Amino acid sequence: MPGIDAVGRTTEGELLYFVAPDTALGTMAEQAVVDRRRAIALPPDIDPVAVAAAMNPGMSSWVALRRRVALPAGARVLVLGATGSAGRLAVQIARHLGAERVVAAGRDPGRLALLPGLGADETISLSGGPEQVAEHLGKSAGDVDVVIDYLWGAATEHALPALLTARPDRSEPLAWIQITSGTFSIDPSPLPLSEVERAWTMPTPPGRRVVLTP
Repeated sequence: MPGIDAVGRTTEGELLYFVAPDTALGTMAEQAVVDRRRAIALPPDIDPVAVAAAMNPGMSSWVALRRRVALPAGARVLVLGATGSAGRLAVQIARHLGAERVVAAGRDPGRLALLPGLGADETISLSGGPEQVAEHLGKSAGDVDVVIDYLWGAATEHALPALLTARPDRSEPLAWIQITSGTFSIDPSPLPLSEVERAWTMPTPPGRRVVLTP
């Protein structure tokens, strides 16, 4: 069965976020077996739909900024691909973990306009020609310490030299984290499990994630 993680309630009423065993997936169901070593107890008053929607996209930047790099005090962070679900959360998580300045870069103008309200100090449009984008990145993000990159490909090909040549001190380290695959803003679209087939074909508003509910 499909499904790698979920939020569920035990027979005793405890609310858990849990990840299925690597060899026995199947959380997309009314009931699932939970290994307590792979589960986190949640506050009873938390919104389970919001947690289910946020965990996967939020975990990418949370792990990156807690395990891949040591986020220095007063860090300056650039999120490339900030208009996707994971990038939008990365902006908020970077701020939550102590970043002094967060720059958000993305293509969708509507979603980009929302990011200052979520913690971005500045936004950069990645639309336009490569030279124009490189100029904007170098001007606004040349001093960043950490880049969280959800794009790779051509966008990163142009961003790397733009940032490196714009740095005030090129001897300063630049951590570039490539990522593929409650207090934070998340906009879920709950759908009953009985309508799971419709979940694959129904149009979803930009920035929203479908969450299957009992």
